[in-house]
Amino acid sequence: MGWALIGVAVLAPGFWVIWRAVGARTPEAFNQWVGWANILALSVGGLGVALVAFDKAARRREPGQAAVPGPQLDQAGADLAAEVALVWAREAVLRQVTHPAPVLVRWSSTGRPAAGRDVVLDEPAGSDWQQMPLTGDLAEIVDKFEGLPHRQLLVLGEPGAGKSVLAILLTLGLIRRREPGQPVPLLVPINTWDPGQAVDDFVIERLAADYAKVLARHGDPADVARALVHQRRVLPILDGLDELPAGRHPQALDVLNRYTAQNRPLVVTCRGREYEQAVARGQTLLCRTAVVEIEPVNAKAAIAFLSYPQLARPRWQPVFDHLRADPDGQLGKALSTPLMVALARTAYQDPTTQPAELLALPTRAAVVSRLKDAVATGVYT
Repeated sequence: MGWALIGVAVLAPGFWVIWRAVGARTPEAFNQWVGWANILALSVGGLGVALVAFDKAARRREPGQAAVPGPQLDQAGADLAAEVALVWAREAVLRQVTHPAPVLVRWSSTGRPAAGRDVVLDEPAGSDWQQMPLTGDLAEIVDKFEGLPHRQLLVLGEPGAGKSVLAILLTLGLIRRREPGQPVPLLVPINTWDPGQAVDDFVIERLAADYAKVLARHGDPADVARALVHQRRVLPILDGLDELPAGRHPQALDVLNRYTAQNRPLVVTCRGREYEQAVARGQTLLCRTAVVEIEPVNAKAAIAFLSYPQLARPRWQPVFDHLRADPDGQLGKALSTPLMVALARTAYQDPTTQPAELLALPTRAAVVSRLKDAVATGVYT
């Protein structure tokens, strides 16, 4: 619409001059109007060339590159960080991640395919991950991540192992430590990503869609999102690589590898089996990325989590005694993931319920089924 109005405004005088020349009654008048037409034509032509050049320059300009001034982008990053923290703090409460404390799971380097220590940690070649594994627990994840020279981490784990919980806690921990101007950790489920799309483009899309209200304070959300990502003010934390169609896993690893090869910070979570299959099919590793795997929840960690609230401890005591005596039994195996431990606490939060009934169940599958049924019944009630 804007260009059409400009065109009308520019061409209308020209048509008027031509009309006056055609309607001239004497040769002198005709020549006079033709002269004016030539002058106007030169002016319009020059203006047209300038407008075309301006339009081409505007199209060549990277969208968002100059649309948001630096100080305004600083404030956009600060506002985004505050909103991301608010969103995931609420989610952490809903998932019982931080209420009162998460299930204390440990993670470490494993025998899964991974780049060597020398490349990941910028160390002299020598020791491998088995000899000197990278280890820690949920409370240490922020420190260990910030200690990685390239800030690249791949977190593996079985279903319910706590990959998303770790990603949430890492996001919140990094935001708490964030200094002005530092990248904002952006936790994004990756299940909607098409690996044919560049990582930056996917992150820009999700950022503009999920945080449009915050970004709109500083301009067009898409432009602000693009500027934040292109200026490396966002640290993507991509959760659930295994949720992509299995046939796309090798391509996804290849795209992520090319992204990390640019020395871009990145966190990805994935199930271990799907990751190994993707590496085997595509013969691709994330070349500078530390690969760690979440370990099963041990009896001590499960007991600590189920001991809250304190009023419930007497009802749980028979279960605690059993776990201490037989930590590798069927009940211990059933409660070996944060998901199942959280379900157990939810299933028996009613003071009239008796967790000791779990001791009579003969198999891990029976315990898991009972917990799911109890949670569903509690929610329905």
